[in-house]
Amino acid sequence: MTRNAHDTGGVQSVHSAADEDWLAEAVHAAASLTDDRVAAPGNRWPISTRPAIRPGPSHADFGLHDHHVPELCLAIRGRAGMTIGSVTHPFDPPTLALLPSGVMHSETCRRRTWSYAILWLNFGAGDSVFALVSTYSASQSWRIPLRAIGRSDAASDLAGLTESADPGAFRIIRALLVKVLADLHCDALQSDHSRADVSSQPTVLEHVRAYLDAHYDQPLDLRQVASLARLSPNYLNTQFRKWLGKGIHAYLTERRMNEARRLLHHPDRAVKDVAQAVGYADPLYFSKAFRKHFGQAPSDARQTHGERLE
Repeated sequence: MTRNAHDTGGVQSVHSAADEDWLAEAVHAAASLTDDRVAAPGNRWPISTRPAIRPGPSHADFGLHDHHVPELCLAIRGRAGMTIGSVTHPFDPPTLALLPSGVMHSETCRRRTWSYAILWLNFGAGDSVFALVSTYSASQSWRIPLRAIGRSDAASDLAGLTESADPGAFRIIRALLVKVLADLHCDALQSDHSRADVSSQPTVLEHVRAYLDAHYDQPLDLRQVASLARLSPNYLNTQFRKWLGKGIHAYLTERRMNEARRLLHHPDRAVKDVAQAVGYADPLYFSKAFRKHFGQAPSDARQTHGERLE
């Protein structure tokens, strides 16, 4: 069997025609869910007979983190651990965790000799959805055997219910999840996108760019963005630069500065308000960044366009 392994900062992204059909397995796991196997922050962990546990080792690149978009994870094999907030719980299949935006979480192995596989879903704009499978075994450590991007007309509704994290909506969540996974599976059968090298697959990078475009007005860092695709920050930044000719920080800065200049055309917007609207909590830092990018202060840019100064 021929495999292509790509350096992702210690985590391998491995794809081959003989790889398991992860999406089909995820559809089966989702269809087998019962309402006592759904976990969400603030609710009792569904496996009440198994107490919280000490977290085992986890990959350094993907430790405790959060996102500005809701995320959903489904245990499909083995015996994993899932940390939500400060508590780590057993995460055995089939168990579903609903993770609204801003919730700190991470996967972990419970014992070094126990393997597992988890499917992660996060959502882009409209009906776009990004899926990946993360696995651990003692022999191969952490791997990402699948990354898949597709569209489903159920994605937006599933994202909304994941954000609200209401276990009472379990039957709707399960139906939407099965639909989204089935749509992704159909897409994967019709294309090679889920088995492509990240460096030659613009869809993963497009997902990252869409995330930056949607959340440039919020604090972002490279590690948080990289965790969306389970790529090491350095690897993602390198591939992003090869794709667009600029790194993630440069792209995000340009996006913020262009939006700031547009907002400055409105005379009723104070400079400090414009700074906050494009993701800068400190107006002075924003002004320095604006001057560095455009060669003039925000107030001068407003004067240039005939607007009154604040």
